[in-house]
Parts: sequence; structure tokens; C-alpha cells
Amino acid sequence: MKDTAKLPSGPGWAGVAAASAFMLLGLLPACSDDSSANSAGAGGNDSSVGGGGASAGQGTGGAPTFAPPNPLAAPLVEGLTRALSEGEEAELRAQLGPTAFYVDARGRSEVPEAPAALLAGGPWLLESKVDSHHDVFRVKVRRGDEESVLFGAVDADGRASWLALAAQPPTDPASASAVVRAYQAAWNEREPAARAALIEQSWTDGARYVDPTADELGRRGLDATIAQFQASVAGDIVPASGAIEAHGLVHFRWRLEGGSAASLDGMDVGFVDATSALTLIAGFFGPFSPP
Repeated sequence: MKDTAKLPSGPGWAGVAAASAFMLLGLLPACSDDSSANSAGAGGNDSSVGGGGASAGQGTGGAPTFAPPNPLAAPLVEGLTRALSEGEEAELRAQLGPTAFYVDARGRSEVPEAPAALLAGGPWLLESKVDSHHDVFRVKVRRGDEESVLFGAVDADGRASWLALAAQPPTDPASASAVVRAYQAAWNEREPAARAALIEQSWTDGARYVDPTADELGRRGLDATIAQFQASVAGDIVPASGAIEAHGLVHFRWRLEGGSAASLDGMDVGFVDATSALTLIAGFFGPFSPP
């Protein structure tokens, strides 16, 4: 088992790389280090997706500001990792919020079944540092020979609102569902009515979109975020993978390319409702930080 000493809460190399890419793209994000990290956005009032709905804000001249790392995320991952390594179900349960759920390839488990489902998969090794913004986080983990990404949300008490262990997505972008493809197409559609139609096809009215520069609810919130992106960046977001779509979870990769700036890789994780419409997308920019 790798050393599970407390992980730094600063943005690390991945945050610097993403910030540098956005500076090249002309967005000039305001990044934060450990000294400026705070608990703003750490909690939430929507137990199904980890809360949210407050805009991340705009920097001087309309450039978006980057949300600081969430200081509660790394200790939560540390506690989960230790409890799995020691096989302690009670300790695992203490790391989960009252309405937390866990999703992996075998299915979705609600509390109180989530701790047992987590333990059934065995311990994991941390393959990266924890990358977080607002109340959401990601970290690369390994169980046996399988490398996965652990996504999650942390509440104001430092407990998990939800956890999702996702394998690498399929390579063929065409394998994604019509809902995911419509959502992806909306990011490149610059005609407002056509973009609104794509959002209508893929997005529930109360859905949450959150990335390091934004935290918005509903179709209007997503449309405004996309419009702001299009006004600031010359380039398109193209699929860099297919999508994992199982047990209500979606996970896929994308790449920002085109224009005169360097490309930027990213990944999204989210959930769909019973009609297969998206209820959450949480985006992450750049590569993982080495452990």
C-alpha cells in the first residue's frame, strides 16, 4: 500500500498546467495555492449531486477565476484509503454523509450498503494527488491491475456526498449515447437557438454544471457558461474518448483544440436520471498530478 500521509491541498502540477493552458488561451485564470485555499464551495444543499449552483465568478475584464482546491477533499480520500486498507467498515461508514451513494462497475449502492460495496472491491493504491475544486474531486487509483479514477463530492463536514469509481472510457467517441453527444455538441454550437435545443435534449432543468471556473444550475446556467466560453476562447471541444454509461454514471474525456493556443485535455463525470438526461457534469482540466 502506498503511503497515505496527508496529501497537499494546493493545485500542484496539474493545476499549474491547466492554468498555463488557459493563460495561453487568453482566459488568464486566477489560480490559488495552499495559502489561499479555503472551504468556500466545500458543502452543498443538493444531496443527490453534492450541491452547488453558485457561480465561480469572473475575474477582471470578464476572465473567469479558478476556484481554489477544496481543503476537505484530500483528507477524505486519505480516510477512505486507510479504511479500505484496514478493512474497517465502521471507519468507512464514518467517511460517508447521510445520503451518500457509491457507484462502480458492479452497480450503485446507497447508504447503508455503500461501505460494504466499497470494501468488496478491496484496497486501492493512490496513483496521483487529489485534484479538487468547489465540492468535487478526482484522484487516480489502482486496484490490482486495474487503473481507475475515483470521483466524488465532499460535504461541509468533510464526508462524501457521493463516490464513483470509473474505469478508462472506451476509445471510440461514436460509442457515446445520443444524450452525451448532444451535450458535447452544445459546447461548439454558436447559434443560440440551436445550442438551446441541444441543451434541451441532454440537460434536465435543475442539472448542475461545475468546473474549476463555473458552478451553475439549470439549462440557462449551462447556456450562459457555454456562451462565456465561446466568447473567450477560439477553438472547439472535441471528444477524446467514448463514454462510460452505466448505473446512472457517465464518464468521458475531451480535448480543447484549434485556434492559435495549445490544446488542453480534460475529463467529465456526471449522472443521468431515469430518462437518461444529464443531472450533473463535473469537469476537470489538465493531467493528474504525480503522487
